[in-house]
Parts: sequence; C-alpha cells; structure tokens
Amino acid sequence: MRGDGTAPALRSVIEFHRPMWEALRGDAAGGVEQAVPGFLKSVQMLFDQGYCLTDVAAMFGLSRERIRQLTVKHGLKPFCTTTPPRVWSWERQEFVAVPMTRGAYAAEQTRKRWAAHRHAVLSAKQETFWGLVDIPLGDGCWIWRGPKYDLGDGTVSFYGIWNGKFVHRTSFLWAHGFVPQGKRRGTYIVAHTCDNGLCVNPEHLVLMTHKQNTQDAIQKGRFTQRRPKQSHCYRGHELTPENRYRGVGACKKCQAIRHKAYYEREKQKARTA
Repeated sequence: MRGDGTAPALRSVIEFHRPMWEALRGDAAGGVEQAVPGFLKSVQMLFDQGYCLTDVAAMFGLSRERIRQLTVKHGLKPFCTTTPPRVWSWERQEFVAVPMTRGAYAAEQTRKRWAAHRHAVLSAKQETFWGLVDIPLGDGCWIWRGPKYDLGDGTVSFYGIWNGKFVHRTSFLWAHGFVPQGKRRGTYIVAHTCDNGLCVNPEHLVLMTHKQNTQDAIQKGRFTQRRPKQSHCYRGHELTPENRYRGVGACKKCQAIRHKAYYEREKQKARTA
C-alpha cells in the first residue's frame, strides 16, 4: 500500500500459512470443516477473541468469502465483519492492524476536528438553550418554550451542526455525554417517563427501544389508534371495491369528474385561442 510497509507484511502472511494452505488444497478444500478436526471450534474461538472474517481467513489460508459461507452454514457468530484487516508481524508474533494510508489518516483527523468543533459549539450554547426553558421548583417537568414541531415536540438548531434536533435528546446529550444513534430494530431511543414531549428534565429521560416505548404508550392509554377505514369520499361517493381503481385506489367517480372538468377547460382554451 503505497510504500507504507504493508506489502512485505502481507507476503509474510502468505508464507506463514502456505503449509496449511497446501494441506487444505485439493479434495479437502471443499469440505475443510470435515477434513480438519476442530476447525469450526477454532474459528469460533478466534471470533470470540475479536478477530474478524478477514483475520480468520488469513490465518487458515482461505478466502474471506469461504469463511463467511462457513459461518452462515454452521451458525457461527463473527465478532465483527467490518473491522479493518490485520497483517502478521514476525517481530511480535501476532496479527497487527494494517497501517493507515494518508487519505484515511486525513479523513480520520477531519472527523476528529469536526467532532471537537461540534462539542465546543454545543457547550457554548447551553446558556442560550436553558434560557428558553421554564424550570419550576421541585421535580416537575422543565418545559421548553422555544420552537416546536407540529406534533408538539421541541426542536433546536445551532449553526448548522445541530439542525432540527429534539430538545429532549439535546438535554440527554448534555446530561449523559452521548445520544443513541441506532435506527435498526432493537436500538435505543430517548423517551419521556412523564409523557410530556416538551419536557427536557434529564431526570425524566430514559433509554427505551421503539417496542418498549410503544408498549409503555399502550399501558398508559396514550397510544394513538389507527383512524377508521374510510367508507365515503369527500364528495359522498361510496368507496366500494367496484368504485376504486384495482379495488384499493382512488374513487373512480371523482376521477371521472376531474377528467371531465379538465376536458372542458382545455376545450374552452381552444375556443378562445
């Protein structure tokens, strides 16, 4: 990799595993898990120690895709599939991280500078933020008096680096030093124990999954039910399957009225032209 010493290390990996690779070639290459006793157990132990698919593949002289197929086939659990590959170090007799290229190093330094700048701006804006909060005596809710979304939750923006963020998430960040960023199922969100969307009291903010938050809303009777199925359109036509496009689309009679009105307007334009 551009003269950073990685190429000799990669060659050392190939030489180190060449005997094992030669033993696995041929008939055993297609069924290595049966040809080598304890192979799957060894792979799982390496995963548990923190090695990724690329590391394990280099250790056994197989391709990364082959190791991935084995993990899927036999239900193994990789520790991480996105970590950067490591190379074998003869001096330390272990796998070490691949040296970072100049471009990757510059990108990493840019991310660190941007994170430090954002942290400095947010810290400097705490006085402005809390100036828009009504803090009563006791353990009550701290009500946000600034901008709000249509659904009632407060929002705040700081100089283009913290745009349209929920105020309760901003308060949670200052109180605990982080905010959850996951968007997949099972990841955490910042929820209110007081059920007040404008409250920014850190004592009223907890981490929940989306499922837990929905179950909590149902138990407290504040879950918004789905609106009833529409039986008539706004013109009063009954929305039967025969009066809908493909049984679920818009009202056919209303569509015919709109088409007729459009035709009359176009005909009137042609007459006056």
